[in-house]
Amino acid sequence: MIGTARTAVSVLLLALVVALAGCHSGTAASSVQSVKANPTVSADVAQAKAQAEAVINQCAAQLGGTKGPGIGALLSAQVMSQLATHSGRAKFETCVFPSPAKRAAASTCIQQAVSNAGLGLVTGAGRQQAAQGIFNCVEKNM
Repeated sequence: MIGTARTAVSVLLLALVVALAGCHSGTAASSVQSVKANPTVSADVAQAKAQAEAVINQCAAQLGGTKGPGIGALLSAQVMSQLATHSGRAKFETCVFPSPAKRAAASTCIQQAVSNAGLGLVTGAGRQQAAQGIFNCVEKNM
């Protein structure tokens, strides 16, 4: 009787392990298949980056900077010092955002990125950090 119970428990455990292993590999395979089955994901990301760069270039030019590849348009001390002021942020916020809600979210992001860089804006590293933060915010809110 005890031997039969041990065998039944062993078989049950073995069946459970096999079932869990099959379930796990099925989940992993399905997630890989869904990425491969949806080639538009990378196209959407590329489009968002291109739109973010266009917004940043336009706004940086309005703030007195020069157009450049994405973050590069924000890196000048002149542009970052203007973004650190209310008038600079207000001008940046009026650029091409698709909806008032996204514009407000981007505005909040920009203010946080600039204020988190703090006095580091006077250094190249501080400007790089703030510019990267602003680029990420714009890209996310496109």
